[in-house]
Amino acid sequence: MYLAQNGLEPSLLNFPKITNDQLFFLGYGQSWCSKETKEYLTEKQFHNEHPPNNFRVLLSTRNNPQFAKAFNCPAGSKMNPIEKCEVW
Repeated sequence: MYLAQNGLEPSLLNFPKITNDQLFFLGYGQSWCSKETKEYLTEKQFHNEHPPNNFRVLLSTRNNPQFAKAFNCPAGSKMNPIEKCEVW
């Protein structure tokens, strides 16, 4: 709706080759950016139902058709598998 009312945003970060759609997914990925020790991840897998942050980003984006479109991922590639997981 925003784009329909206001048009495209100017390129951000002085990277003219990054589109607004790509920037959205880059921001999403950065929001989960963290550094975790091997010990923490081992402990987390037994006491926390949530996956490690890198899986939250990689698995949700690779199953997202809008991600594949934004980055022109070829069908069947690692980040655009033919069979996608859809929860709802």
